Amino acid sequence: MKARPEVLEEARAIILSNQAEPIITTLTALANRPDSRPLLPNIKVPTLVIAGEEDKLVPFAETKEMVESIPNARLELIPEAAPNIVLLDISM
Repeated sequence: MKARPEVLEEARAIILSNQAEPIITTLTALANRPDSRPLLPNIKVPTLVIAGEEDKLVPFAETKEMVESIPNARLELIPEAAPNIVLLDISM
């Protein structure tokens, strides 16, 4: 996979245009949100979980646990991809 420079530059501009306070507020809220994993077995529709092979934010063990907890779920692992998968050219 190759990085798409024009998309990387646009993402960089968006990131740099943000103010720190809203980011801090959002990250704090995410860190303090309730654990919703016990709700996963209640999902009643076919579910596709997509993960990047190089994801450092969500360990693969957690992704696997999520897939195993959702009835009728399937995992699609994208090789060499990280959480910024939208910035990559994954055409094959």
